[in-house]
Order: sequence, then C-alpha cells, then structure tokens
Amino acid sequence: MNVFVGEHLHVEPDIWGTMIGMALMLISLVAIPFLDKSEREPSGLVEAFDWRKRGWAFVAMAVFWLVMIIGVIQNFLAGPG
Repeated sequence: MNVFVGEHLHVEPDIWGTMIGMALMLISLVAIPFLDKSEREPSGLVEAFDWRKRGWAFVAMAVFWLVMIIGVIQNFLAGPG
C-alpha cells in the first residue's frame, strides 16, 4: 500500500500507506463478528452464505481482500526505487 499511496495519492511520507492499509484490514476483521447477524452456527451452505443475515460481514471481508490484493499487485508492478 506504500506504493499505491505514494504514486497515486501523492501522500508523503509513503509510510501512511502501510498505516492506512493495516487499519482498514484490522477494522474489517474486527467488525466481522459484530456484523454477522446469525444467532447460531450455520448447518449448511445455504445458511452460511445467506446475504440477508451475513451481507455486511461479507462486505467487510471483501474490503479486507481488496486492500490485500491491491497492495500485492501494486508492489509487484512497482518500478525500482
């Protein structure tokens, strides 16, 4: 995320990219248990992937993976220096 923040958002020092990325990922992971509205463990796939009960938890996990994937791809494509 350092490269993304430094190159695309022009924020210096670029360490803020790490701070922002880590904060977004931490908030997403901490929020999932609070956003999951089910009272018990799901008994099957249909209950496990019920968007009405777990929609916001899925969004939080998507934010986590989006930050992770953007950081990995951006660092892979970054030039030297």
